[in-house]
Amino acid sequence: PDSSLRGAPEQGKEPVERGTPVHSFRLGSNDSLFSRTRNHDKDLTRSISTAVISECSEDATVSFTALDVWRTKPKKAPLLRSNFHSHGQSSATSIADSEDDDWEKIGELARSSLRFRLRRFIKPPGSRLHVAWGLVASSLVLYEIVAVPLDTFDMEPNVLSTGMEWAVRLFWTFSIPGSCFFGHLDAKGFVVRDPVQVVKRYALSWLVIDLFVVVVEWMELFVSSGARAWLRGFHLLRALRLAIRGRDHDFIADQIHSEVIIMIGAILKITSFFVVLTHIIACMWYGVGWIDEGDPSATWLARHNMREKAMLERYMYAYHFALGLFSGEQLIEPVNLPERGFIILVMIFTFLMSVWFVSSITTAMT
Repeated sequence: PDSSLRGAPEQGKEPVERGTPVHSFRLGSNDSLFSRTRNHDKDLTRSISTAVISECSEDATVSFTALDVWRTKPKKAPLLRSNFHSHGQSSATSIADSEDDDWEKIGELARSSLRFRLRRFIKPPGSRLHVAWGLVASSLVLYEIVAVPLDTFDMEPNVLSTGMEWAVRLFWTFSIPGSCFFGHLDAKGFVVRDPVQVVKRYALSWLVIDLFVVVVEWMELFVSSGARAWLRGFHLLRALRLAIRGRDHDFIADQIHSEVIIMIGAILKITSFFVVLTHIIACMWYGVGWIDEGDPSATWLARHNMREKAMLERYMYAYHFALGLFSGEQLIEPVNLPERGFIILVMIFTFLMSVWFVSSITTAMT
């Protein structure tokens, strides 16, 4: 191009006034668009260099007025804190994220930090170990929901019950530190594997309840049989896990792509809840039968000669009675006031639960 046109304003545009900041670019294959300079404080800045626009072996210079965005001051990079092995000291380094070698420093510092190294031990939700741990925990909770109410029948301890008690006691004791190695989903559905956040979440949710129940379980070894039966009632606090851990169950359900399996699982869950609830009501009804109010013969157990019968027969009789309350059928007439009051409360409760059962099954099938 003609050198006389260099710097001349285009037709229809006003010329650049004197004193206005003007920057010239020279674009070429051997020149860099950005050159980096670093001052003595290691603050990274960028300066616009001159380049050459090469067209048919001829040069041309383009002049323009720089906008304010091109004249912004460089910002300091955030401090990256990291723990080192030597002397246990903590250091902070200012790192500019525009330098490739600085990114390598970030990786070295992150890999050397204890928090980063512990992250690989945090298992994400949905992993095989996390699913296996959840299945074992849920199975033990279901076992306690069934076994603890059966204490009202004064069952004699055997090898199976004693072994299960120790299995439950040891599992929940080791689950307290083990729960700190399983990640979770946050409110937005993202997987959280940061060790600090995982421990904080567990400390604010289940830590207090787990510690309390574990202490109660170890206290059962040093108390009498009567006090032990009352202490075992606190084990049912773990039943809250099956209701509150719905978020983890939803995460597992999302991995199943069969609507038939999801529907069958929902129906089985509702049916299992119905069976377990009836079991608890039956055990409570049997326990109420021991309240005689001064007259041992004025109870439904004495009226039907249940105290001398086998344990299985007593349980089936009580379960049949509890099952009939859901349909309004009363198979056993109450003998005293506590029994009548218990039946009234249970019939109100079972009426409301029957409505919930029907609606839940209908929702699961649609």
